[in-house]
Amino acid sequence: MEMRGAKERAKRETEARDRIAAAERERRREGRQATPHDRASAYLSGMDVGAGQAWQAVLRAVRGFALGAEEGAALVMRDFAPRYHRKLRPGEVRDMARRAMRATVPWGWLLTAERR
Repeated sequence: MEMRGAKERAKRETEARDRIAAAERERRREGRQATPHDRASAYLSGMDVGAGQAWQAVLRAVRGFALGAEEGAALVMRDFAPRYHRKLRPGEVRDMARRAMRATVPWGWLLTAERR
């Protein structure tokens, strides 16, 4: 059962990467580059919304896409929170974003990983 969950998460992450790549191709056709904000939005839209995933969404927005606490929290509230299994309060997301600012993961790790 747990293996199935891991496979489903991997599939969703692959789909999120595909959406990001499609958005970048569209922006290139329009003559503009995808911003970290655009890429984070596409990624969060495809994330798993199960229990415990709110922290992962905030961490990826704030640190993974290097958006910072304020912009990352706003993006999570717009693209992730409406699908989450319970109601996320804005204050709760802001607190997680402040904690993510102190996390030890590298800044922008998803910006470089997505381009490989």
